[in-house]
Amino acid sequence: MANVQVIPNVDVVTTVQGVEYDTTGGALDWTIASGAAWPADLTGATITVAIRLPSTNASHSGSVVTPTGASRKVRLALTAAQSAAIPTNEREGWRYTVTATLATKVYLLAKGRWRSQEKP
Repeated sequence: MANVQVIPNVDVVTTVQGVEYDTTGGALDWTIASGAAWPADLTGATITVAIRLPSTNASHSGSVVTPTGASRKVRLALTAAQSAAIPTNEREGWRYTVTATLATKVYLLAKGRWRSQEKP
């Protein structure tokens, strides 16, 4: 798994175009960091990872892995086609957010920069 420790405003995610990031070993995981304001229970939450691209925004559905406790975790799996669709931007990275929606309330779980690299 590609683990991303949640440190607000500092998270950097790096993916390679055309690579599958799936639940069999390469999915992107976010876990709660000390002091982060995640909901106490993510059971039933809708997880959304949004990447702000130059001409549009890419939105992907994630999942809740561990809904409660000190090690709450959410995950994003990407197909090879989805990772290929994220334009390269290795220097600055695109801005992204991870949100959880519970009932009508939206919680910001993580934000940072998303770097996409060409497949070698």
